[in-house]
Amino acid sequence: MPRWSLGCQACRQRRIGCDAALPTCRQCLLGNRWCSGPIQGPIILDETRAVMTRHQGTSKPSTRSKTLAMSSQPSPKVFISMALVSHFVYFIATRNQGPSNRPWLHELGDVSRGEARPTLDLALQAAATAFCGVNSKNYTVLMEACQLYGQALSRYISAMSRPSEEPTVSKICTSALLSLFEAIWPTNSVSYFVHLTACWKMLASMGTEPEHIAILRQVAVHVQHQSLFAVTAAPRSHRDSILDECNWAGLPWFQADNYQPVVDKLVVELFGLQKVLSRNHSRDDAIASYTVISSRINNLWVEYQAEQGQWGAPIEFSSHSSHQYPDAVTAFTMAYFSAAWILLSCVRLSVVDCPDTDPGREINSQRVLNCFSYLSQKRRGWIYLRMCAPLTIVALQSPSSEQRALAYTILDSSFYRAIFTGLSSSALWRIQTVQSACQNC
Repeated sequence: MPRWSLGCQACRQRRIGCDAALPTCRQCLLGNRWCSGPIQGPIILDETRAVMTRHQGTSKPSTRSKTLAMSSQPSPKVFISMALVSHFVYFIATRNQGPSNRPWLHELGDVSRGEARPTLDLALQAAATAFCGVNSKNYTVLMEACQLYGQALSRYISAMSRPSEEPTVSKICTSALLSLFEAIWPTNSVSYFVHLTACWKMLASMGTEPEHIAILRQVAVHVQHQSLFAVTAAPRSHRDSILDECNWAGLPWFQADNYQPVVDKLVVELFGLQKVLSRNHSRDDAIASYTVISSRINNLWVEYQAEQGQWGAPIEFSSHSSHQYPDAVTAFTMAYFSAAWILLSCVRLSVVDCPDTDPGREINSQRVLNCFSYLSQKRRGWIYLRMCAPLTIVALQSPSSEQRALAYTILDSSFYRAIFTGLSSSALWRIQTVQSACQNC
């Protein structure tokens, strides 16, 4: 800090002594100059150039200090990538029921350390970039997403090909993220189903008390719901593979969840109904399976009614598409119960030789459409992701041509086409295949 001076401006600039006399100091009087008088107020000195010159002359920064200074400056691309991931996670993440309020996508930072971390990060960046690319219809961004996906897939295959490698939470999450990429922007018609099957196999190979069990349960629920869509919309070979592989009762750590929502338990029964419809069972076996599954679904319905009654939220079905449900989870659960009752009617018709006079399929198909009408107002990714299966069931199994056409239109809508191109394409392909087979019969 420079010392305080009462000299006038002219004397200070010339660096000569000033007696600070008024109205004119002695030096200005002798030099016949105008005198400003003593400076009033704070004195501001710009010493930047002097300090920089002195610093450069006395010290030279080392190469290491330059490296540290440069590495501490993140590039704009890092901030853009973080923003894309944040937007994607907020849109896709499910609002959980139970003790954990953080979806598994928010917990990815805690599941991986070391070599597996870059692969998981690449898979997340690929899915998030693809989501933003299709949402903005920016093909340059989509091409970058495909490059990230290729890098993540290459690392993932390399890690999985090592014979000594065991399944880890990081690998399971990576496989789930790769399936999400295929759901958003498919590279081919079967990769989505292949990633789901691989994810399930790794889940099945985990021990009785795996690490990060809370995250694993959430990933298992995600795979469970998407596998239900897969057995509804996948080609026959992959559909049979998923039905054979996915035995949810074989996961003790998954079944032991005391906070498992009713809708997640219901998905297991929907799997069983799809297996009965897809396989050539004998009539007695089909009737036995129908009886057991129907009883379990009825028990789940009683459990759900009691659960809702505790919260004072009565369950009401309505024939109006503008019906308002207490929340999105309630409407979503009602849609899955309606889909289960549709499949129960289909199984009953397949084992009982009688005309189709049961109005239940049409009524429950309309309930699914009404639930989607309510849920579509929420504009959340997990709702569209998990409603693909009930909508595809309506498009395939409803006796009403109008309801089938409406479900097809929803799956072919601009939103599904713009966000979940892979899911939309798979569902539409399956519906068109069934329709063509029916026309040829």
